Amino acid sequence: MNRLKSIAIKSTSRAPMQIQSSVEISLAGGLSGDFRGGPGNRQVTILSRLAWDTTCAELGVELPWTTRRANLFVEGLEFSADDLGKCIQI
Repeated sequence: MNRLKSIAIKSTSRAPMQIQSSVEISLAGGLSGDFRGGPGNRQVTILSRLAWDTTCAELGVELPWTTRRANLFVEGLEFSADDLGKCIQI
């Protein structure tokens, strides 16, 4: 089953990621309160739990998903190059 595991934002470039229980999101502004939330910027990044777990296993380390600095951590989805530009519903 696909599900949203966690949400994180950063207030400025290189700021620590802050876990959120919920956020407002829009096409115009991305995630409310996130540094990247303006038009013309990459507004939302999504990280698959499977991809993160696989990467950590290959490196032989366990790291928090926020190390990747993505906004949404999802479970049950696996992304490929064919998914670029597609819309998903969270």
